[in-house]
Amino acid sequence: MAHSQQTDNFQLPIFAPADKPTWTGDFNEAMTKTDVALGNSAMAAQEAVSTANAAKAVADEIQPQFDALSARVDTAETNVTTAMEEANEAHHDAAGAVGVANNAYDKALAADAKAQQALDEIGSGETEPLGPRVDALETTTAAQGVRLTNAEEDIVEIKANQGPGGVTEWVFGTFTSNPSISFRFNHRISLLILFGSTAITPGTMKVIGNTSEITGLNAPNEDRPIYAGANAFNGSTGQTTLPVALTIKAGGEIQVPPVTGSFDSVSLNTTVCTYNWGATF
Repeated sequence: MAHSQQTDNFQLPIFAPADKPTWTGDFNEAMTKTDVALGNSAMAAQEAVSTANAAKAVADEIQPQFDALSARVDTAETNVTTAMEEANEAHHDAAGAVGVANNAYDKALAADAKAQQALDEIGSGETEPLGPRVDALETTTAAQGVRLTNAEEDIVEIKANQGPGGVTEWVFGTFTSNPSISFRFNHRISLLILFGSTAITPGTMKVIGNTSEITGLNAPNEDRPIYAGANAFNGSTGQTTLPVALTIKAGGEIQVPPVTGSFDSVSLNTTVCTYNWGATF
């Protein structure tokens, strides 16, 4: 008898003492099944890498649009300050701040949620075509741009957005433990921007800073993962960058997980929504 038993998953032969295995039967059949299983695994791994690369390309394409909008908002804030000085009505206009600010915040939160959902789906392997989502985001961005082209509307809306603390609400700085990593935080719209680069040791977790060093920002209520929040690279060999996750711990530490390979540095340029972190308003 060739074999009397077989494995559960791939039905590979298992022999009892009385069995008589054959090369062209048992052995060839087992090798064929093994080759098919390994080939399927390799194809699945390649598809996962392609999906991750496509998601990174979409994120890189969207980033300049956010940067451009931020620059236009800065210019609009300057225009508002001039208009307030000429009209001498700063405190009166500030009283109606809440409505438009909440509307802008809701849009930012919805965009962050959509981006997080897409990255979560990539991590679970359950992605769907990203084209319609990118088209929708571009449409929303274009609509916001049309509103900003009218200077008078800019002045009215941003004056309504300002609070008793004045127009400028951004906090800038660097982390004590990693001065090469900078942060920019706006507690009024709950946005945290991290950028810069720092050295790492392969296979070792890296702490790049703590939320306690940022005025007005508390730690999240639970660990907050940021998928593809950083890129690992080798500064001396020019090795191709590798997207890695960041984690902002409930205790406030901002961590880069252990990275395998010969990477010796990570770079950051990421934006995080800090809503419900208990930030001071």
